[in-house]
Amino acid sequence: MGGATVDLAQAKQLHELVGAIGRLGALERLTLDRNELTTLSSVGDLLNLRVLSLANNKLTALPDDIYRLRQLKKLSVHGNRIR
Repeated sequence: MGGATVDLAQAKQLHELVGAIGRLGALERLTLDRNELTTLSSVGDLLNLRVLSLANNKLTALPDDIYRLRQLKKLSVHGNRIR
């Protein structure tokens, strides 16, 4: 059976990820595609995260703590402003 999933794709009004998301320790899949995200925080505490999809937002960088996601197998960031 699959792990915990949060899908907020196309929420459109989502401009930032609130710190509370970091308390979802069992989360394995987080989808935030097609929003208006300009920054990303609190993902470094999602130690069980395997899939992080951030496609088509307005991100210019990934957070410094993303290296902590040792279980991460898939990261999708296309359609952003990351250089």
